[in-house]
Amino acid sequence: MTLITLAHGSRHEGTAAVIDNLTAAAGSCLGETAVSAYLELQRPVLRDVVTELARQGHRHAIVVPLLFTDAYHARHDAPRALHDASDLGVQLMLAPPLGLGDEIASLLVQVIKEDTDSPIHVVLWAVGSSDQVANERMRALGVTVAKRAGYSVTTLFATRGGLEALQKITQKYSRVHLLPLFVAPGLLFDLAMNSGCAFSYSLPLGSRLAEVVARRYEHARRSG
Repeated sequence: MTLITLAHGSRHEGTAAVIDNLTAAAGSCLGETAVSAYLELQRPVLRDVVTELARQGHRHAIVVPLLFTDAYHARHDAPRALHDASDLGVQLMLAPPLGLGDEIASLLVQVIKEDTDSPIHVVLWAVGSSDQVANERMRALGVTVAKRAGYSVTTLFATRGGLEALQKITQKYSRVHLLPLFVAPGLLFDLAMNSGCAFSYSLPLGSRLAEVVARRYEHARRSG
């Protein structure tokens, strides 16, 4: 069985290396072949990856979406990508996305404790969604992280007025730490980094997500 990670994709030049490292780390956890694919904006797309796997003789693969929310990309784009690659001779199974559950909360708390010292105000910097339920779940994640880490946390959405809000927060608090809810670097992460605001920051989660990806793969394999 092969692991395929399915990321959204970005025009950012640093994205591919981080995704590939995460994919390799998850494959190492599982002891399985692991390859990266993207929904859009960069290659290889899923169909390209599955074509190559079929050429190499692989017949089964589990696709783990590198997505935090169960919004449009997870509900529509990922299943459509699997459907578009379903005629190539490789049986594909779609695993759950990364999600916003306890594993992610625990990982974010770990990152905060490794990268900061108190007292500090944390900004959970997320992409944001047109799906308000997804946004509320991200805010709930911020509340959970605040309780566990013992810091105040504000959740901001890069695509929903986040930059202006970030500027106000860095004016309000003497010490601010940016905690990105991102798998890899991207233009929206750079939006904060190039804002001119004063804050310390953590890097996108990258290979720290390897065990979460491996668990999503195993869940799909058991369910299948």
